[in-house]
Amino acid sequence: MASHNFSSHGLNSWLIDSGCTSHMTNFLSIFSSIDKSIQPKVKLGNGDIVQALGKGEISISTKKDMMIVKDVLYIP
Repeated sequence: MASHNFSSHGLNSWLIDSGCTSHMTNFLSIFSSIDKSIQPKVKLGNGDIVQALGKGEISISTKKDMMIVKDVLYIP
């Protein structure tokens, strides 16, 4: 798991869980590419079901280099 400050987008930090079922964010502006036609429903850990409004790629700057995270769901 890695974390990163992302202040340029108003985010305080990122938590990356490489073992999660789906990576998700509610910040549309951070996607480097997104396919808004992909809109799966996602069941959260608390049992709630939410609708994704796209799936794409984001880049995160780490202390060592840029990390590209693919298949990130946009959940507003």
